[in-house]
Amino acid sequence: MNVKKLFPILRKIVLTTIAYWGYILICNAGFLMLITINVSFDPLASGMPHSITVWQAVISYIAFIPLFYDFLVCDRVSQNKYVKSIQEVERFSYKGEIIKLAHNNDFLIGSAVIVFWSVLTPRMFSFFLDCFGVPEGLPSIVNRLIVLLVFTVPAVLMYAVAAIITRRRWFSSKGCYDPNEEVKGIYAFRLIKNALIWAIDFFLVDYLIFILRFSFEPIKRGFSAYIFPTLLAVSALAAFIYVYRRARALIKQYVFIKKLKRFCQENKLGLKLPRTPYASVLKQEIQSFTVSHSLMTFNCLLVPSIIRKIPLYFAGNNEMIRAHTFYFFKIALFTNTTTVNYSFPKLMGDIKQKNILVLSPIPRNIFTGPVGNSAPADNGSEIEGAVIYSGSAFCNYILRLLDNERYKREKKNHINR
Repeated sequence: MNVKKLFPILRKIVLTTIAYWGYILICNAGFLMLITINVSFDPLASGMPHSITVWQAVISYIAFIPLFYDFLVCDRVSQNKYVKSIQEVERFSYKGEIIKLAHNNDFLIGSAVIVFWSVLTPRMFSFFLDCFGVPEGLPSIVNRLIVLLVFTVPAVLMYAVAAIITRRRWFSSKGCYDPNEEVKGIYAFRLIKNALIWAIDFFLVDYLIFILRFSFEPIKRGFSAYIFPTLLAVSALAAFIYVYRRARALIKQYVFIKKLKRFCQENKLGLKLPRTPYASVLKQEIQSFTVSHSLMTFNCLLVPSIIRKIPLYFAGNNEMIRAHTFYFFKIALFTNTTTVNYSFPKLMGDIKQKNILVLSPIPRNIFTGPVGNSAPADNGSEIEGAVIYSGSAFCNYILRLLDNERYKREKKNHINR
């Protein structure tokens, strides 16, 4: 086997190993939180309460799918390979993906790595033995078999679920993703970074709980009397704002989709809707759709915005930037930028087509050019041959074209008479 064929196998082994031990690190940070919260647990005691080991087992099961999904979804190399393989596929099939997964080398190698490490280190899962009432003093091989049955086999199944969910996400965004784009950055470093961020967050919560648990009694009374109600009120307000913004954005998207359907039906236009227009709002994903008639096809990308005050910058090179500036009163503290790459899908046939960026829901401000060197944009502004419109302005634009075409047709008929 030459190096080129061996490299993808070694890459997957290394990445899955990093992901596995990142998962172990994060789970142990969660276990420490359980120990910190439990009032009756004595760190100097020889054993651990049964309730703690039960919750450790629960955390191990619950955390597996979201953590491995988080680790898998950022793998641009695997995403490129997958998107290239489904370019001609129109519908996502869970049954088909499960069948393909059983023959997928990356999945099989990843599963083998998970089985290897979990069986090699049964002491990492000793809490499962206590949780299921396994007596102490059994031979090591028996303990390994028990870990294999109660954790490793479910872990492989959960790994398959995470892989299917990841492929579903890649499939939904394939129209706005260029698989030929060069992969930047080292994925192993991003894996380590993600795992450390998760673990550090847990450790900070552990430390906070420890401080609150063992503070002086007056501080406890002050927390229960003043601080806790204040935090509860602030949390409730933040939750209301969070839900309100998303509910408003979903309603706006529903109104636009309904209006677009009615408009196309009244004017006898062809319409191919985005696959998940409402999920794209919540995920802030760009999705493609088309509106067509006999003379022209409008090749559109639906660009959603949840928070209206966050401006959009169409920076060129098929890049869109969301720039969220945080203020203290009216003083700008810092700006967090998120870059989204997009591309218009290639349409079949020789009919004339026009690229449109449809903003729905719309932000308050849009710009063309990079942050710091941009110009204000509005309906009708162009960026790299694509025209920017809000949902209503897009419908009005098509209506003007149709009216103009009808006028030309009527004028021609009048002259021929």
